[in-house]
Amino acid sequence: MTRNHATCSLTDNHIQAYQGSAPGSSPARTSAHPHADYCSQLSSELDARNTHYKRQLGGEQTIIEELASYRDTFLRPLEHILDSTCAFTDLPDKFLSKDHKLEDPRHALLQFMVAATPKDHMVQDILSKYDDYINNMSSYMDNHFVGDETHIPIELIHNVPETVNPVKARLAYIQVPDGDSIHLDLVWKFEVEMKDNWYEAAVSAHSPHKIVSVVDWASDAHAPIPRKDKGPATYNVFKWGINDPSEGNRTVETEYNDKLASPLGWHSLPIANDPYSDNKRYKHGSSIRNTTVTWGNNVFAHENWEGRNAYLSNYRPDGGEDLNFDYVYNPKPTTSEDALEEAKKYVNATITQLFYTSNMVHDLYYRYVPSPLRVTARS
Repeated sequence: MTRNHATCSLTDNHIQAYQGSAPGSSPARTSAHPHADYCSQLSSELDARNTHYKRQLGGEQTIIEELASYRDTFLRPLEHILDSTCAFTDLPDKFLSKDHKLEDPRHALLQFMVAATPKDHMVQDILSKYDDYINNMSSYMDNHFVGDETHIPIELIHNVPETVNPVKARLAYIQVPDGDSIHLDLVWKFEVEMKDNWYEAAVSAHSPHKIVSVVDWASDAHAPIPRKDKGPATYNVFKWGINDPSEGNRTVETEYNDKLASPLGWHSLPIANDPYSDNKRYKHGSSIRNTTVTWGNNVFAHENWEGRNAYLSNYRPDGGEDLNFDYVYNPKPTTSEDALEEAKKYVNATITQLFYTSNMVHDLYYRYVPSPLRVTARS
């Protein structure tokens, strides 16, 4: 889900851009609070949907199954977003201080982490040991080159709670609506990589440190509802690291649970990205399709004996409701005459191996290959 607030203001169906002069070294603080405004709008929308839900619940033609679907599809995601992102909109005022130096990003970053972490116990720990967390952070400067000569100084901040890599920080200006006008607000731009999210956040550089905008690079779809009561898929394969069948044995491996690279898992995908879902309507208007075959967000794996371009109807092994892809693989040496016949005996095992290995490659490339070079596999 992408959340991007306060980068522009809409007036009379036109984008109103900042028209003022360049700010000085100490630009005026604004009273705008985009995070609080966003949460207020979200709360109003949830109230409206709850009212609609209760009205339908009291109707004579109510179908209980449809109402349950409405709650799962339209209410639960909003409730989750509201609870997880809007509990601390008053935090900037509570930590208001004139002692926070403009060149020190730690206070702005730690207050963002309170809003970003989904763990209640971590929130309480940060709030109760605020100064300890601040003092535990360390940083150093690095230069990122753009073009042949221009370099942008980036501060790398270590020991930030709930992050998996050092946080990148730099000062920047961002457009902020303030009533009927637009102001430039001096912010700290943070790149925050967590286990399940990868945020680009803008937080006011001056205290109070208000969240101005947030984009989650790890999720670009509406809040998905994952497979219910299902464990990870299992595959009988040559595990990652065995480069040749003669170098090892097949073992049962589980679906790799990388929430950053594959937040939906390996067997789910947004309907909008699913060529098999064209012109089809799914029950309850779900935006996610879950599969039990070797077909998912990262990889489409199937047989293609005839080398055709049309692939939607090609054969794929089905792991059933438990997603158990366990197939025999014991081929015998063959000549060119009977090689194809022998290969077809073990097509389930072969496609399962293709699906498993391709997904592992996808998740590895997602984390360690620069984004312009990433390729989504379609095998």
